[in-house]
Amino acid sequence: MKKKIHWTVILYLLCCMGIFLLYRVPAEAVLYAALLCLALGVLLWAACAHHRRKRVRMIRTAARMPDMAELPLPVPESDAEEGYQQMISVLREEQVRQREHYESTLRDMRDDYTLWAHQIKTPIAALRLQLGEDRQEELIELQRVEDYVEMALTVQRLSGGSDLTPRECDLDAAIRKTVRKYARLFIRKRLYLRYEPVTARAVTDEKWLVFILGQVLINALKYTQNGGITITWADETLTVSDTGRGIAAEDLPRIFERGYTGMNGRADSGATGMGLYLSKRAADMLGHSLWVESAPGQGTRVRISFSRKALAMD
Repeated sequence: MKKKIHWTVILYLLCCMGIFLLYRVPAEAVLYAALLCLALGVLLWAACAHHRRKRVRMIRTAARMPDMAELPLPVPESDAEEGYQQMISVLREEQVRQREHYESTLRDMRDDYTLWAHQIKTPIAALRLQLGEDRQEELIELQRVEDYVEMALTVQRLSGGSDLTPRECDLDAAIRKTVRKYARLFIRKRLYLRYEPVTARAVTDEKWLVFILGQVLINALKYTQNGGITITWADETLTVSDTGRGIAAEDLPRIFERGYTGMNGRADSGATGMGLYLSKRAADMLGHSLWVESAPGQGTRVRISFSRKALAMD
């Protein structure tokens, strides 16, 4: 369309110059008129090009916006543009309606799921009391059930992100709380635990730190058959080392992916691939560094670095 307009202008100028020449108008007058028309045409073309570029920038900026409901549209300059903008308005309304429906459904699902997870804890606690301390095997399996319920709640809490409240905490208390939780597994598998009390405090969320340490200990206990686990603190970094089977080199870069179980997980039907994924998410949200060093047959070392947030005591 633009090329047709340009050719129309050129043909118009040629016709005018031809008429001037037929009527023997002086060449100077014809040239002056042609130059004047050319100058005005260039100015008009520049103004139109600037206006067009401005509209294109506005449309491209709008196209990059994630929310179509807030899409800024230029004033329509033709009936076609007005029609397109009416179509966009209809799409906006449909997008807002679908998003509100999705958010409402998701909110109801989270509320129902959270309510179920809290309610299921009551019969679990009742079963623990009925079993007593003598039936260790059943208590260990019950602990696994409780861990899975807690993991489901963790997914919901991390989605919101508001459950994290970092403050200065006693690391030794968090470590001891985690170790006591899985003491039965240490006894059952006859694994040693080497741990020297940590006289340090760190800016973290104790509840989430216990969750991260718990997932690390569960993995260490699951894949360690002989030897034991060592917990150390040095250079503002907490390290959990085990004498287990280790992790294959091809699995190591992917262990924090959601649902990834790797070679070890495929050998264990109970693996979910969620523990380290959730731990990494929680550590990132708390500002901690979490990484793993391992090799097949050489055990695994999981490190949690608190960086400058760790404050030495005494």
